[in-house]
Amino acid sequence: TRLKSVSDLQTKTAPPVDLVKAGLEDEQRKKDGKPPRFAIANTVSGVDAKTTGDWEEHVSDGSSIWRLRITSTGAETLNLGFTRYVMPRGGTLFIYAAATTTTAVGQDDATMMIRP
Repeated sequence: TRLKSVSDLQTKTAPPVDLVKAGLEDEQRKKDGKPPRFAIANTVSGVDAKTTGDWEEHVSDGSSIWRLRITSTGAETLNLGFTRYVMPRGGTLFIYAAATTTTAVGQDDATMMIRP
C-alpha cells in the first residue's frame, strides 16, 4: 500500500500564540537586559500513538509507520518536546518539516527535545 498524502493525515493544531502580546513581552525583556527569548511554550495535548495519528504498513518491509501532522497557525518554526517518550528497541523517529528532517534513534524511555 502507498502511504497517505501528508494532507490526509490526522492533524493536531497548537493553540495560536498572541504575537502582539509576545512582541510586547520581548520588548520588555530587552529593556530589562534579559537575553532574547528562544521560543514560546505551547502545549499540544492528547498525542498518543494508540489514540491519535495514522498507522500504516510500509510496503517494502512490512514495518509499521505512525504519522501525525502537527501545525501551528502563524508560527515561524516548531520545536517539539516530548514529556513522555517511549521508543521500542530498534525503532526510529523521523520528524519532517517542509525543508528539513531530524532523526532520533530509539532509546530507553526518556524526555526528549527536538529543534530545527
